[in-house]
Amino acid sequence: MITKKLKDGSVFIYDENIECKIGGIVNDLLAVASKIKDWGVIAPLILSKDNKIVWHGGYIAPNLNMPMSYGVGESYIGQYPGDRSVMVVPFYCAIISKRLIKKIGLDDELGDNIFDDANYCMQAIANDLKIIATDVVSVKRYTDEGTPESINKYSQKLIGKADMFAGRWANILNKHYKLPVCFQTRVSAPTGFAIAVGNYMKSLSEAGIEITYNFIGGAPETEPAPADLFLTAITEKKGEMDMPQIIWGQAPLFFKNSGKYKIGHCEFEGEELPKSWVPYCNMMDELWVPTKWDREKLIKAGVNKPIYIIQQGIDPDYFHPKILPMRIEIPQTFKFICTAAWLPRKNLGNLMKVFAKTFSKNDDVCLIIKTMNLGLVESIEEEIKKLGIPDDSAYIYIKEEDWPASHLPSFYTMGQCFVLPTHGEGWGLPIFEALACGIPVITTGYGAPNEVLRDKENNNKPLPGVHLLDYTMVHARTKYEYLKDSNWAAPNLNQLSEKLLYVYENYQKEKCRALKTSDYIRKEFDWKNCVKPIIARLEDIYKKGF
Repeated sequence: MITKKLKDGSVFIYDENIECKIGGIVNDLLAVASKIKDWGVIAPLILSKDNKIVWHGGYIAPNLNMPMSYGVGESYIGQYPGDRSVMVVPFYCAIISKRLIKKIGLDDELGDNIFDDANYCMQAIANDLKIIATDVVSVKRYTDEGTPESINKYSQKLIGKADMFAGRWANILNKHYKLPVCFQTRVSAPTGFAIAVGNYMKSLSEAGIEITYNFIGGAPETEPAPADLFLTAITEKKGEMDMPQIIWGQAPLFFKNSGKYKIGHCEFEGEELPKSWVPYCNMMDELWVPTKWDREKLIKAGVNKPIYIIQQGIDPDYFHPKILPMRIEIPQTFKFICTAAWLPRKNLGNLMKVFAKTFSKNDDVCLIIKTMNLGLVESIEEEIKKLGIPDDSAYIYIKEEDWPASHLPSFYTMGQCFVLPTHGEGWGLPIFEALACGIPVITTGYGAPNEVLRDKENNNKPLPGVHLLDYTMVHARTKYEYLKDSNWAAPNLNQLSEKLLYVYENYQKEKCRALKTSDYIRKEFDWKNCVKPIIARLEDIYKKGF
């Protein structure tokens, strides 16, 4: 490690594997630090030679007591923007304030291993000084893989350091967590349900709630580990029966709730709640749903337990307008985009047919659909053939691919407009994610989007950049067990064509409007805000006893 004392008494520390111009980095870091009260350490974004995140500020993983970086291993696209107070940074490249050095000194082993670095950061926090990560400055770190012998020797050293770190800080860290609760659900499935519950769990944990987990689908060993390392750490701790338990899923799964206080958390996309769901809902002590629309359905169907509204959200560290657009080999300039599973409810076939009638190959426009087959159709390719779309229609690209979750924000910012003429959404995460990324949205004015994406202070009009389609109620045509006897919304397809053409011809105006809504979505539907009603419910449950 190389250290350099600065004029103000702070110390710049870096290792020989960092590629940087020292003078510029020091000045830029100090400029950021000068605006932050009580800073103790400030560190830049550290990238690998292929532009993947090595360190971007970090946390101490619950249950594992392991220092981890946010977004580690992900291609850097602009996630985690700005200056952030974090728990840990490595001392590969950082400035330590004079004030911190005066309080706890300067550790000679900083930068040697992450546990010594984390120990130093924890001491700074214990002395009421902040650890700051910033993306105003980024550096690249080049390292050799080393020999097997050197790697093994370093690994053995880390084990000892990990034990020392846990011995000093584990009890202190664990005291941060309160109100134990068990989520019995599924976090590793490629669905909106899994994305939502994973974010609930992470945000609650960050807010100091003791999260435990049980896999609802069978033996714990049979569930693949989540790609998100924070979520992996949370799921290490298994729940117990003497705590409140939340089942997030379809109501018939509520039968598996073994908690002392039973919470059922569900949503339903159709007009009427399935009759078979009612007895399972009434087995719970209380129910959580995302909208008033769902609450009214439960009450109308005969559910007689308390029902609370718990909305879903987006992660503003990933879904924001400055995310780098995805690079994709498609020549058309204007890109309508959609991401949805290939289900009858999503109405993707009608989207493609309307798009094909609205535009031709002479128009500089295309439709890109990111999708997957969840088993309700035999083959997406065969389903598309049945549509009979003419060869001379505008270009439509189907991406039946498995992307890392961290790539999705780039898909949104690549597009000019998100469109989903759905038959019904219990929430509609992609709609909110697209708006958070600052692009206009066209969707059906039914269900959750119709309730939530309206401006209550402007005569309940759709939010700027949001285009809600008229619809008629029709009998649902689907093999999905719980919807096949229900009604759903059939959006006005002529109006869909008009909206596609309008946004295409008035893009700059609609883009500006959508950017205004992006600010609102990223603030109002930040997962950190969405879990506040959950925390309030848990506080009340524990206060009253159960």
